[in-house]
Amino acid sequence: MSVTRSSSKLFVVNVANAGIGFLAVTVFARELGPAGIGAFFLFQALFRVLESGIDLGLNTAIEKRLSEGASRETILGSGIVLKFAGFLGVVALLLAFRGPVNSYVGEPVAGLLILTVGASQLATIATTTLRGELRVGETAVLFLANQVVYALLGAVFVLGFGMGPIGLIYGVIVGSVVSFLWGIAKLDTRPARPSMASVRSLLSYTKYNIIPALGVQVHSWTDVLIIGLILTQADVGAYEVAWRVAAITLLFPNALGVSLLPQASAFSTSGNRERVGRLISNALLPSVALVIPAVFGTLVFAREILGLLFGPEYAAASLVLVVLIAGKVPEAVQTVVGRVLLGIDRPDLVARATVVSTVLNIVLNVALIPRYGLIGAAVATTFAFTVGMVQRAWYLRTEIAYRLPVGNVLRVTAVSAVMGGVLVGVQSVVTVSDVPGLVGVVLVGVVTFVAGILAVPTLRALALDYVRTYRRG
Repeated sequence: MSVTRSSSKLFVVNVANAGIGFLAVTVFARELGPAGIGAFFLFQALFRVLESGIDLGLNTAIEKRLSEGASRETILGSGIVLKFAGFLGVVALLLAFRGPVNSYVGEPVAGLLILTVGASQLATIATTTLRGELRVGETAVLFLANQVVYALLGAVFVLGFGMGPIGLIYGVIVGSVVSFLWGIAKLDTRPARPSMASVRSLLSYTKYNIIPALGVQVHSWTDVLIIGLILTQADVGAYEVAWRVAAITLLFPNALGVSLLPQASAFSTSGNRERVGRLISNALLPSVALVIPAVFGTLVFAREILGLLFGPEYAAASLVLVVLIAGKVPEAVQTVVGRVLLGIDRPDLVARATVVSTVLNIVLNVALIPRYGLIGAAVATTFAFTVGMVQRAWYLRTEIAYRLPVGNVLRVTAVSAVMGGVLVGVQSVVTVSDVPGLVGVVLVGVVTFVAGILAVPTLRALALDYVRTYRRG
């Protein structure tokens, strides 16, 4: 498996996913308003946290053990049994607290949460198994199918039948089912009868990966969950729309991270840690190369992005958007180093870092949201991600020798600053008052950035080398 090929393939499909998802959120946010879309986002937050309670590191453990190549069928069967046990626990929890859950979200969603978690777990089994078979690139179509079905059915239910947030939930459920059915048709590995040896093997990895797996979702959704408790559903809607826009910048880092774990695992298992070091060094610059220019672009046009695309009521979150996108720089690096730590079988180190950053995130959100509102949530989450990134990078340095591309990161930052200056100049002479105008200034920024990269010999050589590697596969 080529990391470059797999991550690039995932990136291309993730761009398509993001485009579909972005269009869907734009349409649904306008149709439902901040309060309506906020209710759906609260549902998603609960869904993701509950799902992580089932995972507890199992997804990564299954992927890791499958990538090692031994007893794949038994490993898969054991993993499914463990996941089903976790699912039963979530069902019991939701049945016991269905009243408070429905009141918190503002919609009757407890039963739908059970269906959504179950369907998503089935889809996750298929994609995790493909990754473990070192066929990461083939998972791309599953994510795309899931997103397309969600968007199309969501549009039918919301726009056609006026079902509100509930219609979006039905789209999520059916999308996961389609992804699962397509995924199992691709698998080479079929589940066999579980064994105690396989269960112990998975749990031996999971016991250290429980905290990272749970922490990722808790970390990602803490701000939304606390905003939902302290502020209003409309605040949740405005904040999460800004978050979704910021998340676009992580498309490539996430694809890269997904490809890195099985490859790092394979190199580490064979004792070739020098290749793991080169893998890290080569991945760090691409992980932030598209995030940094987004920070400068958003500094100039954040209000226009939110106001023109989603509606004037969302423009109040423009400063939140700037802070969140700036926070994606450390999050992108964290994605790379965290996945490599898991790949070299050190989930214990990721667990330590996750405990620190998650607790910090919760404490800061609780402290800052009542006083500073949405901007307090953005600052808290960004700072916590930065601390988590530094800690993971330090831990990885103690395990693997790798080189930080400081010089090239500074060069990309300089090119991005020039791009930002050009956009400021454009803003001074052109009033961006509609979506075509916004698209136009974004294209100006893209062209300026690409031209700047090609004008710097070191960056040009790296970019061309990356293209050639992708073509070779």
